[in-house]
Amino acid sequence: MFFEKAFNMLETNTDIIWIELSKYQDSELNQPLAPGKWSALQHMVHINKSERSLLVLLYKAIKNKEPLKGSVLKIRFRSFLYKLSLNNGLKIEAPVFVVPSSDFLKLEDVKHDFTKTRHDLRQLLSILTDTQKNQFWVYHKNLHAMRAIDILNFMCFHQNHHQKKIMSLLQGETVKVH
Repeated sequence: MFFEKAFNMLETNTDIIWIELSKYQDSELNQPLAPGKWSALQHMVHINKSERSLLVLLYKAIKNKEPLKGSVLKIRFRSFLYKLSLNNGLKIEAPVFVVPSSDFLKLEDVKHDFTKTRHDLRQLLSILTDTQKNQFWVYHKNLHAMRAIDILNFMCFHQNHHQKKIMSLLQGETVKVH
């Protein structure tokens, strides 16, 4: 039940972003607000790469029957601190493998890749048993051990964080969004 609700929320928020992005030309969506910052499409590529990497890690954990390492209490505490830090302005550096390239991006290509990742995520989540949802884990650079349920929570939080940045960017605001 929780997985379905969280996944639907993730998809609904993604649809809102796609609707907003569709109002702009690809050339506009490739423009960052300032040098060294990401464009709107780069934010979407980053979200997709992050989700894809977590999906692959979770798939491998299930395939290799790797049980949870660490305590659920520690997982929740680290997640709380991570979110608190981001909400209070701490900039957390993205791992290199989820940093988007500076190549010119096309909205439809980004959307296509994103749709494939979400389809694969839905398929993987649908085959997990209740035990597996709480048992299998992946390792996140800052959050450390994360169960499948924590991964979905993180995806929702992460997308919302970048959605705020995208909307601010499209409106031409220089306000720092945390």
